[in-house]
Amino acid sequence: MASYVTTRPAPVRDAWVAYLSTNLANLADHPVRALVGSAFVTDDGTVVSWVVLAVVGLTAAGDALGNVRLAALLAGGHVLATLVSENVLAAQVRAGSMPTTARFLVDVGPSYVVAPALALGLLLAPTLVGRAASGLGLALLAPHLFGGLTRLEVSSVGHVVAIGLALLAGPTLAADRRARRAAALSGRVPSCPDGPRLRPCR
Repeated sequence: MASYVTTRPAPVRDAWVAYLSTNLANLADHPVRALVGSAFVTDDGTVVSWVVLAVVGLTAAGDALGNVRLAALLAGGHVLATLVSENVLAAQVRAGSMPTTARFLVDVGPSYVVAPALALGLLLAPTLVGRAASGLGLALLAPHLFGGLTRLEVSSVGHVVAIGLALLAGPTLAADRRARRAAALSGRVPSCPDGPRLRPCR
């Protein structure tokens, strides 16, 4: 979707970005489509860079947590980060510190998913290569993640929430996966997140 939107003529691209942006207006009108679609669209044309960073983070973090746990954690983080940051903005609009036009701001991109994945990869990846690649990717992103935090800008608040949730829940989920794999290998097969299996949980 990101490559499709990016390559469209400017009026079409801008319309897609405006429609999928997780701003206050869209969350009140079509919240599910905005929440899902916004993670797959960028407004800066850096699709290839995001894909590379996503592959690095998802691969490294997936090796530690497993695909099911990682997907659930990142999806939950994306939703929570959006809701918290947009509610902070709503409070600012009500208080008069932000104009009412802020309800229509552009807020798209995969950073609420990619940044936490890289942070998890840096912390939990089972290989040195995975940790190093994730750390490099996170270092490249870091200057763009928290610049407006002191002003409670939407994206900065969202990044704190998404990364914070990942770092809080990630180690527990990784430990659970290791325990289930160890139990399965020793002959005791516990239930996996998506049902009992006859092999280690992935």
